[in-house]
Parts: sequence; C-alpha cells; structure tokens
Amino acid sequence: MRATIVGLGLIGGCMALDLRKAGLATSLIGADTNANNARLAIDLGIVDEILPLEEAVSSSDLIVVAIPVNALRTFLPNVLDVMNENAVLIDAGSTKGAI
Repeated sequence: MRATIVGLGLIGGCMALDLRKAGLATSLIGADTNANNARLAIDLGIVDEILPLEEAVSSSDLIVVAIPVNALRTFLPNVLDVMNENAVLIDAGSTKGAI
C-alpha cells in the first residue's frame, strides 16, 4: 500500500512509523509545508520521499492528514478533489464540530 502522510510533526510522524512497523505501507510519502520537518522526516527514515501535496495524494491508497484542526476546513476540499476514488482518507484531528 502506498501511503501519504500530510503533516510530519509528532502525530503524522508517529503514524508513519507505525504504518512502517506494522508492514502496512510499502511506500511512505510525506507532504509538509515546513521544509525542515520534511527534511528531518527523510533523514530519520520516517518517510521514503517528499512530494508536492497534489502528486502525493493522487498517487496514494491511504492519506493520513495530521495538520491543525483549524486548517482542515479549507484543506480537505483540495485533497478530496485530487485523491483516487478508491483511496482512504484519515484525519488525526480531535475536533469534528467545525468540520
């Protein structure tokens, strides 16, 4: 399974590591607006590669979104527009009221 992690902070990084440890992902792609987080995720082996968001999402079977909840409202429509119709999207936000 090809998985993309959007947001490579603590939550996204841990989810990537767990997907790898469980053997569920054959390829882990990262996407993050913070270039330092992206480089660190590569250097630490958390993800296999960093791709632009649209390319990462459109080529994945699983998309894990681990960004601040207040950003999800404007972010999700863009992801839903480009993701494969058979892909699964998971968000790691804890508040659902505003979404």
